[in-house]
Amino acid sequence: MVGDVLVYKNQDNEEISFKAVSYVKGKASAGSGTFWGNYTENLFYYDQQDAVMQYAEGNVWTNCEIKLQRYSVGSNYNLQHPIVGTPTFLGYIQFPLWNKYRDTLSLNNSIDIDFNSPATSRTINGKTYSKVITLQSGSTVILEPNSTLPRRPKNVNTIYYDQQAGIIGFDNLDGKIWSLQ
Repeated sequence: MVGDVLVYKNQDNEEISFKAVSYVKGKASAGSGTFWGNYTENLFYYDQQDAVMQYAEGNVWTNCEIKLQRYSVGSNYNLQHPIVGTPTFLGYIQFPLWNKYRDTLSLNNSIDIDFNSPATSRTINGKTYSKVITLQSGSTVILEPNSTLPRRPKNVNTIYYDQQAGIIGFDNLDGKIWSLQ
């Protein structure tokens, strides 16, 4: 996977590429500590999977990250809004072309994956993906609208995430439909 290049193409034959630069899968520890990073206590272990890809336009590189975490039932951990309670499976995507920030203070563009959403099937280039969750921003605002190549405006408002294959496609506010090749 590391070193692979994922290519997405739209109906106008334009392409966007993401290069896989790191992949981590395994156990991670949840611990308590201070703001300064002093580690004081290991509370429990959890499973994690973290894939980082770099999106490139010209010589400008931006990270795209998919992070999944599975906690054992009864794990005692605290989460920040908007997630409440103690779910056992969490996931998020940081997508550089997403058209919505989580909040206006941090300019965080991470997207929570709701694994309780209904999954559908989607066929792209003859391949059928059977566990597809559609993530929508609900926004019609283009962030950084005056960006020109090598940078693109942040105008993607729909992502198609397959639970087995990752991001298989996305749509933007210009009516372009990007599909994994």
